[in-house]
Amino acid sequence: MSHAIDSGCVHLTGWKICGQFSSTHKRERSKKISNLFLHEVETGKELVFTTGDQNDSSPKWSPDGKTIAFLSNRDNEKQPQIYLIPLNGGEAQKLTNLDGEFLSFSWSPDGKNFICEFRKKNPDTLEREKKMNLKTSWVSFRDR
Repeated sequence: MSHAIDSGCVHLTGWKICGQFSSTHKRERSKKISNLFLHEVETGKELVFTTGDQNDSSPKWSPDGKTIAFLSNRDNEKQPQIYLIPLNGGEAQKLTNLDGEFLSFSWSPDGKNFICEFRKKNPDTLEREKKMNLKTSWVSFRDR
């Protein structure tokens, strides 16, 4: 089983353990619905973290372990967008509203930005490494 350690968090294949919780997503078998789950590391207890008829996936813990970023189509989007939700509860906040597909994304080490691999709906243009500032929703583009 592969793993890496950053900021007190351990990444396992499909999981990230951060402090007392690990996270993953599960898809309902016959539906295009998935939700995020937290697992208490010490007890093994599973907690439902998001609910609804959307597809929530790809949870990414912030470096400080206080927020989870994830992909979701919860506003009836055709393409999933990045959302943020605090670990201590509250509603998910939509971070992006882009027309295309996120191929991958991750937090910057300081937790203030994201690095994303994104493909515009127009296949002639491939954009990589979008850097998003969480405080101002500023996005910079770099084409390859």
